[in-house]
Amino acid sequence: MPQTMRALFAEEIGDLVLPDSTNQAMPGIQWGHFDEFFTPAYWAAQAWMAARNGQYRNYRLGENLIEEVAACLLGGYGMVSELGLAAYAKVRDAGILSCRSPSQTKVCTLLREPLLVDGRVLHYRYPQQRSRYLCDAVTRLHNETPPQSSDTDFRNWLLTFPGIGPKTASWITRNWLNSDNVAVIDVHIHRAGLLMGLFGQEHQLPRHYFEMEDRFLRFATAIGAQPAVLDNLMWQHMRSMNGIALDTIRALAIQSSFDSSPRIPTAAA
Repeated sequence: MPQTMRALFAEEIGDLVLPDSTNQAMPGIQWGHFDEFFTPAYWAAQAWMAARNGQYRNYRLGENLIEEVAACLLGGYGMVSELGLAAYAKVRDAGILSCRSPSQTKVCTLLREPLLVDGRVLHYRYPQQRSRYLCDAVTRLHNETPPQSSDTDFRNWLLTFPGIGPKTASWITRNWLNSDNVAVIDVHIHRAGLLMGLFGQEHQLPRHYFEMEDRFLRFATAIGAQPAVLDNLMWQHMRSMNGIALDTIRALAIQSSFDSSPRIPTAAA
């Protein structure tokens, strides 16, 4: 039996009709209930409400491509988002990004200085490594024109930059081109995928990045969500529910050790 979610938008009431909870959204993945965390129905409902409210569409972090690359590069792998953005603001405001050949020593010195993040004094991780990557990227961006043929070609070009892997390249591409043909698969999206069976426990980042991205994009299509919006929305929700997500993953792992049928199934390819 279909399930109906009703929501209030400004002064208008809207209804979202979803398939029965036992129907499959994708092979091996049931829709579940829209009021139960981490199910496909939950994400479909959240994406529907976000689309109606115009949320999760402002992706860009910079005013130009050099700023966008710098923001994503400094906030990439192993970095808390707020700390990366604080580091980006520091180098941007110091005029580093307008230099055609910035000094790695100067950038490294800036990144070693304490940063005030949400009222706390924090220190940036990997200042020497990231300063080298940033200077290389800024120099190239001042001297090269990115490919214009497609968003995937644009991402492949970014992947030739030292220090830019699949996640960061996809992040820049999604933000700058408003692309629905890539996905930013990080630890939070990985956990969301595990919890609904979109990813199997054998899927690891960054080794299986492009396989996981393909599954995510197919999932977005299956639930009728715009991939870029769903990606951004899912990341925000999973960050705020990080403790709940981790507890649920641990509980399911324990359950599956006593159950011949794993509770976190692997979606069919």
